[in-house]
Amino acid sequence: TNPVVYSGGSGAQLYKFENAATSAQGAEVVYNSKIPAAITDDFLNCILISPKNKYTIYLAFSNFSNNGRVWKVTGMDGNNPVFTNISGNLPPGLPVNYLATSPKYPEAHLFAGTDFGLYVSSDSGKTWAKETRVPNVAIHEIKMRDDGILFLYTHGRGMWALQLKEAGPLFPNSQEINIYPNPSKTVINIALPEVPTSASYIIYDSRGRKIREAQFANSSVVVNVEDLSGGYYFIKVLTNKTTVTKKVLIL
Repeated sequence: TNPVVYSGGSGAQLYKFENAATSAQGAEVVYNSKIPAAITDDFLNCILISPKNKYTIYLAFSNFSNNGRVWKVTGMDGNNPVFTNISGNLPPGLPVNYLATSPKYPEAHLFAGTDFGLYVSSDSGKTWAKETRVPNVAIHEIKMRDDGILFLYTHGRGMWALQLKEAGPLFPNSQEINIYPNPSKTVINIALPEVPTSASYIIYDSRGRKIREAQFANSSVVVNVEDLSGGYYFIKVLTNKTTVTKKVLIL
């Protein structure tokens, strides 16, 4: 209701507003003089606040430069924050437009939307890997949902969604929800990795209309789809632990 708010921009400007809902004009704390010299002329395009500590932030710089494009900043509750370059092995000079972190491992798992697709780190930015399921296109925004689905908003290639097994509260030490066969003409099986406290499924058509829904009696269910017209459908499975949506093709 009265959060800490951060603001950035050109020339690596960095401001903090404590109690932003009630702060008077001029109450901001200016950190411009604390910015490392190597990035003082760069454009601070994204500020990601750590879900575990509102005074730890991650910075993404979106201009072309061989200096680090991703930085972690700790100690933003004081006047001398610590800036750490966590660009690792990201391609030198590659602009980073947006950052996101996973809800389950926010300090370790980082996602960088760049001018050349998506890069992922599972070791707090020491190393980065290219996500090959995503086209080599500029990504301008990333949103991570609590069930481990990562949404990407690109420049010219539309919106994308990726299910990340390690990022959300999926079933621990077990397999993921399995929906098969896909495609199918007659029946579709939905199998959960364990008997849930509660679970249900909903089928939507390609226009988003709800076709049918039902509860699970145990860890699996067989859905008769012979009466459905051919085409793509979406099956949304909701349990007490997670929510998963998968596309299926009815022949």
